[in-house]
Amino acid sequence: MKVLITGGAGFIGSHLAEEYLKNGHEVYIIDDLSTGYIENIHYLEKNEEYKKRLFFYHKSIFDEETLLNLTGTCDRVFHLAAAVGVDYILKNTLTSIERNIHGTEEVLKMCGRFKKRVLITSTSEVYGKHLHAPLVEDDNIIYGPPSKFR
Repeated sequence: MKVLITGGAGFIGSHLAEEYLKNGHEVYIIDDLSTGYIENIHYLEKNEEYKKRLFFYHKSIFDEETLLNLTGTCDRVFHLAAAVGVDYILKNTLTSIERNIHGTEEVLKMCGRFKKRVLITSTSEVYGKHLHAPLVEDDNIIYGPPSKFR
């Protein structure tokens, strides 16, 4: 199987890539490294067994041609590309909103075009401040100021 991981140089994306490589699959990563780190995938690129099946594109998900080619090539898409981190988002609010919302829209358009399955992830941040644990998917979503403890 061929999988595309947007934001694959992030913490979760790089571990997801490793798991698919361990299981013999081809992994295609697109990441502009705005919040991910190339160091997160260097060890994968150096692995003799993995490097023939790992393909990294230092591009944005807004690069239509690259996203078109990768989505058309792969069987499944994991959409992890996003602006992350409360501090980063507070300092780059508009850019973060554009990247997260419009970026997801672009990925979904391509997946729809090729009828590809896509998994979109989120974080516990969407649940805001709750006093109970663990959080569950049907908990209320409570947005609040990111400057407050969550």
